[in-house]
Amino acid sequence: MIHIGEDYRRMNNCDHELFTVLALDAKGIPNRRLTARDAADLLADAARSAEDRLATPGTTTTKH
Repeated sequence: MIHIGEDYRRMNNCDHELFTVLALDAKGIPNRRLTARDAADLLADAARSAEDRLATPGTTTTKH
């Protein structure tokens, strides 16, 4: 059981690294160098996007 847990943790860490690289690359942030300014810009962009969806009539959100 310990080996299964350790294997799962290693796989999860690899997946996290991969998704981090993909997400930052998609936002145009090279070499995984996320500065405080980059983080603030990403959060502001996400907030604007959420506000736009909420302000658009007829838009529905799905709860999971």
